[in-house]
Amino acid sequence: MKRPYLMQILAGFGLNALVALVRRATRRIVFQRRSVHELALLNAASRALIHSELDVDALCEQIYCEASKIVDTSSFHLGLFDGDHYTLVIRVQDRVRLPPVSFDLSAGDGLIGWIRQTGTALLVEDFLREMEQLPARPRYQSARPPRSGVYVPLIAGSHVIGSISIQSYQPHAFGANDLRLLSLIADQAAVVITRARAYRAQQEEAWTLNALLQVAEQIGQTNSLDEWLATAVEILPRLIAAPRCYVLLWESAQAQFHLRAAYGVDLQQNQQLRGTCDALASQRLLSQLHTAEARIITITGSGQRQAAWPCLPPLPQPHDGSLVALPLRGRSGLLGALLLDYDDPVPPLDPLQTSLCVGSARQVATALESLLLTREAEFAARLEEELRVAREIQTALLPATTPKLPGWQIEAAWRSARIVGGDFFDFWRLEERQTLGFVIADVSDKGVPAALFMAMARSLVRAAALDGSPPDLALTRANRWISRDSESGMFVTIFYAILDPASGQLDYCVAGHNPPLHYRAADATLHALRTPGIALGVLDEVTLHAATTHLAPDDILVCYTDGVTEAIDEEEHEFGVERLRTIIQHNHRATAAKLKHTILSALAQHSHGQPTFDDVTLVILKRSGNGML
Repeated sequence: MKRPYLMQILAGFGLNALVALVRRATRRIVFQRRSVHELALLNAASRALIHSELDVDALCEQIYCEASKIVDTSSFHLGLFDGDHYTLVIRVQDRVRLPPVSFDLSAGDGLIGWIRQTGTALLVEDFLREMEQLPARPRYQSARPPRSGVYVPLIAGSHVIGSISIQSYQPHAFGANDLRLLSLIADQAAVVITRARAYRAQQEEAWTLNALLQVAEQIGQTNSLDEWLATAVEILPRLIAAPRCYVLLWESAQAQFHLRAAYGVDLQQNQQLRGTCDALASQRLLSQLHTAEARIITITGSGQRQAAWPCLPPLPQPHDGSLVALPLRGRSGLLGALLLDYDDPVPPLDPLQTSLCVGSARQVATALESLLLTREAEFAARLEEELRVAREIQTALLPATTPKLPGWQIEAAWRSARIVGGDFFDFWRLEERQTLGFVIADVSDKGVPAALFMAMARSLVRAAALDGSPPDLALTRANRWISRDSESGMFVTIFYAILDPASGQLDYCVAGHNPPLHYRAADATLHALRTPGIALGVLDEVTLHAATTHLAPDDILVCYTDGVTEAIDEEEHEFGVERLRTIIQHNHRATAAKLKHTILSALAQHSHGQPTFDDVTLVILKRSGNGML
């Protein structure tokens, strides 16, 4: 009597532990889903704002609509500064829309004045309790002031252009997550309000990036395999009268069995069983299937059954149960397993039953292997086509031609190591200053992830620079956006410069990138352009520095990525910076186009057919000796 009682106690402990694990997993899943949902809403809001109208009032209306999808906007204010005047363009109180109203903030007092002066966001959980600790007292414009609120500045560059706030009549209505979400909305709002024209020009690129993200999400998705498995799982139980049957597929990359189809279980049990099973170490039966060459494995007894595969729901008393496991093996190895689940112990299978089970499993394995191979071939073909389209899209993001400036020769080259890559270069005219901005950059990763990150980084850097800000300020702003919008762990090195074609003055900033080489014709020397700073996307806040040089007649500037200097030959010797410097010095009288061709030819000759391990990008500027082309 003691042994069954002990087994019941152990079973109870095990069940409690399982319930705890399920609860913890459920909480984790809920949190993950909420995070994914928030990210999707923020992405949707960003896209909507980027594609909104250029009229400021219409933009403010759109910002309010998008914010309502993410945070509680029952009481919502969006105000903009115009000199010393502050206008609440959007004013919602208790879900009632009120007309716009303006205030004179020349005195700089109140919460809004403090936010304008400091550019700092504020979370107030209870005004009554925190009033004495607040940095400034609010200037209430209502007979019924709020009890809690979130106040976030709209920051463009180094200027606060307005604020967004949400309030509630209940204390502790908002938390840190609301502050975070509203801050993200405010960052996007400030950009679209102050750079509406710039964002309109980036509309097509944003849609391109979205298309690339959708292509990445859809790779490998198909319903044909699941539909086939749902049919296959019914074949064997009907032949040998098993009440339940399961099909598991072996995922070699993850070293785990995945239960993909079940027969004879209710919907709740099916949902509990589907997905990834626990590690093989805790799944004795699955471990045997993975390592043994046996054609059939039989487990008899409810205790043995539960110990062999704890994922299974326990059988009701007085059933004792059995499991019959059939490995599915193809020419390429283990593909999965068929498991027959019985309520009562089954006697040893006779030769006919054994032949029937083994033959059926072999047929299922053959069909499964054929289907998987077909699916892999279709996947490979689809992936190749999608990557081809992705390359076309990425190539379209790069300048088709280089700028034509009187007295200057400008050339560029881009070659990706894979179908798509992470290097990019770009040019843009800064009309107000009659100057030319240009960048060359290198994303830390390769392939599709780098291409997606490259598209995002290029758009953000261009948006940060189009107002003509000095290179260090523009890249600092871009770093803040890149760090906030990316959780991939990738980063990008960048050289950004602004050229005054008339004087030859070059203002530049090096954010962790390979220092460009400046050939000075006056003394036939080469100088590397460097400034202190790290790559963008590594830290949320960075300190970058700008420097200035002068490109005199016959001077040359060669900008490059590490794919140039780190290219190797068959003995794994790098091309190196010194070799590049030598080519520039020996060909300083050549045109920029000829110099580009010479560098690329030397790279090809050095590699001797070795595979390219990194993207190769060049941007070359040469000032003509007589000031004219």
